[in-house]
Amino acid sequence: MPSRTIREVLPFADSGEVSPELLELLAAEHDRLDRQMTDLRDVRDRLHDCITEARSHHGTGSPS
Repeated sequence: MPSRTIREVLPFADSGEVSPELLELLAAEHDRLDRQMTDLRDVRDRLHDCITEARSHHGTGSPS
């Protein structure tokens, strides 16, 4: 979690209470992480495709 989010969560953690605000904050962080993971998987898959394409042309004299 970013330090900004941790600073927002700490008061709730200290009190031991689970408030609607805390749940909303944690759900938003969960959603942010899901989006980031999806973006990273997409970039990884595109990179994999580039590597596969480059390897298939390596040494064949074909343009990439």
